Amino acid sequence: MEFMEKLKVLGINYLESGGNAWINAKGLFLLIEGKKGGLALERKHLFTNASIQLIFHLLVKAELLTHPYRNIVAATGSSLDNISRTIHSLRENGYLTPLQKGGYVFSNKAGLIERWIPEYGERLKPKLLMGQFRFLKDDRWEDINLDTKKTLWGGEPAADKLLHSLRPEVFTIYTKESRQELVKNYRMVSDPNGPVKVYQIFWDPAFLDHNETVPELLIYADLLLSGSPRNVEVAKNLFDAEKGIILPPMERVLREHGLDFYILGGLARDIHFTMEGVKSLRITRDIDIAAFIPDPADFDKLIAELVLRESFVKVSGNPVRLRHPAGVVVDVLPFNEMTSFDSDMVRFGPAFASFNLKGLHEVYHFGTDEISFEEDHRYKVTTPESIILLKFLAYEDKPEWRQKDLEDIGMLLKYYFDLNDRDIYDNHNDLFKEERELESISAQVIGRKIRHSLLSNDALFNSFKGILEKHSRDLSSTPISILSRQMSKPAEEVSSLLLEIREGLLEER
Repeated sequence: MEFMEKLKVLGINYLESGGNAWINAKGLFLLIEGKKGGLALERKHLFTNASIQLIFHLLVKAELLTHPYRNIVAATGSSLDNISRTIHSLRENGYLTPLQKGGYVFSNKAGLIERWIPEYGERLKPKLLMGQFRFLKDDRWEDINLDTKKTLWGGEPAADKLLHSLRPEVFTIYTKESRQELVKNYRMVSDPNGPVKVYQIFWDPAFLDHNETVPELLIYADLLLSGSPRNVEVAKNLFDAEKGIILPPMERVLREHGLDFYILGGLARDIHFTMEGVKSLRITRDIDIAAFIPDPADFDKLIAELVLRESFVKVSGNPVRLRHPAGVVVDVLPFNEMTSFDSDMVRFGPAFASFNLKGLHEVYHFGTDEISFEEDHRYKVTTPESIILLKFLAYEDKPEWRQKDLEDIGMLLKYYFDLNDRDIYDNHNDLFKEERELESISAQVIGRKIRHSLLSNDALFNSFKGILEKHSRDLSSTPISILSRQMSKPAEEVSSLLLEIREGLLEER
């Protein structure tokens, strides 16, 4: 069954760039078929077996887009010719934006994922199938110890490993092992109708390092491509799993140590979007936690206890990074009243010499909301305007590594009014005296709220003001280019929004 036919059966509406559509909503039914061009033309030029594999690597590790081609060759095994053609096609189809200093950043990652999944399912995945098997009668799949340097769970068993809420019926495995090795090592029996489907692995498991399971993007794809309504529902919930799996044990240890914390970064963004029904597709399920650590010596004790009691694993080379057995990466960012004034973080240890944690203390006091999104749990979550502040500061500190922060800022600027409409009407009604676009009003409100957070820190206040002024002046800068693409607005309008934030920042109310 073609992928579009599967979407119809599952009741998922679609509209593709060639003009074909199937929309079945309350009071509306629209069916358009047979149109050529659009996706057909894009598919011809962009999606080949080699490019599908390369795009997978880029989606899972987007930082590769900022590396020289020779590094991408080493990481992916792709040829220079394939890399050059694929990146050119991605740019031509609007999926990439070039950076001033070289390299690229995704400009429509969610759209690319939506295109990649059916192409992977129709073109590449069938060719990777090694065969079907069954386990011995008394063997439980949960008890099988895979050689994770060669073999990983995909699809339903991988989703169950992460969510613990799905009883697998089809067992997908990706492997570098031969059929004989599979039979010998995992007591599997060849069976053309068996529930175990084995596929050749097309990436280096060590490079992507996802423990027992394939990367989340491939789990998501396997679930959608199965055509099972049950699996489609699980796929929709896959990227929310971290809240229930990771946060409770983190909270437990922090509370026992008398330490307060709040959620920031991508998870904070997605919590706000989910509450207001704004679509946000997370592919990397990382979590950022800011923890108030008065005594720097307590930070090492906290990390040690998370490792000992809650089975987290320290990630080599990064003093704040942990990995949970479910595959989720957690960054625990320490801060106190000194971190915004002291850019040299060596008080937390020599490994912190290159860290910049400015703004975390100010946001802790003035830029969080308490939100309940798990039973019996309420968490402090960074407000949308504070996410914008921290992401601008992070980008300015390491612009070559923080391009995704600009994408998040663009999304937050675009949907800020939807996230805060009641507060804007109730507390910023004076901004409606003149006829203005809602995004313009929202930008000034963002500036007002950030001003409140930064009043106690003149240096940080002036630093943020300088960031807004610098980028609003240069319409060809990387931030303006990425924000313009993310918001679907001309550079001049994006520049005006940054100036509106500045106006709110400088107000005295």
